[in-house]
Amino acid sequence: MAFHRLYRALGSGFVGIGVLLGCQTQPPAPPVPVPIQPVVSVIPRGTPIPLVLVTELESGNSPVGTSCRFLIESPVTGPNNVVFFEKGSMVAATVVRSRRENSLGGLMNQPARLDVHLLSASDVQGKPVDLSAQPDTISDINFDRSNTGRPGAENLNENPNAEELKRLLLGNAPLDKAGKDRLQALVSQLRLSSASRNMQQGDGDRIMALIQKVRGASLSSSSGLTGSSVPVEAAVELLGVVQEVGSKVGRMIQGRNIRAYVGTKVTAYTTAEQRLTVYRR
Repeated sequence: MAFHRLYRALGSGFVGIGVLLGCQTQPPAPPVPVPIQPVVSVIPRGTPIPLVLVTELESGNSPVGTSCRFLIESPVTGPNNVVFFEKGSMVAATVVRSRRENSLGGLMNQPARLDVHLLSASDVQGKPVDLSAQPDTISDINFDRSNTGRPGAENLNENPNAEELKRLLLGNAPLDKAGKDRLQALVSQLRLSSASRNMQQGDGDRIMALIQKVRGASLSSSSGLTGSSVPVEAAVELLGVVQEVGSKVGRMIQGRNIRAYVGTKVTAYTTAEQRLTVYRR
């Protein structure tokens, strides 16, 4: 009897150990994949798009047909946080009216005129999107003295630091470490706050790349360095210095002209409803 009780006890123990070992060696269940779902986002006609001018224009001196460029100043998003237009994307435009006001312009009812027609922008999927200067009608951008003005520092023409900065920015060869250090020092001395801040954060190469992209883009191009962290403000600030140094206008002879400086901000609007479909998990 004692032998049978010992045998049953040992058998039960082996069975328990086997069950435990069996549980421990079972592979874990594979994770359930999260299905990819289409997400549709729609922005209505008249959605505002903030733009900043990166090509200086002047009534009379910028003839009809002159190409110019804007950068999208901040990303444009729709429902579900879907980005339609990225910050730093380029928008091309062309001058459609340009007239200088002469000394008798006020008496003859011929004031200075400077109008720009926006070409299409490209959304994040590369689809062209028509833009207008008004949310409810198709119209061009009308520059006048109320929406233009000097956004940057004054009296740069006689500033040797500004002239040196322009030479560095327009150079074709990439800057070495000494050149980058000198560029940052000039930016600081000229009190260019956005450029100085971005360069201290290590964005000097991206700023230079964006400047070269703007200067080299063709009229039909909408490409640009894009993304929420693109240093658009810094690049526009430096482009303003490039445009201002060496630019002198005899206003007493030419009359009161309209001058749209680099950095002039305008708002464009989509001319039709826009729909994007993205796929997310």
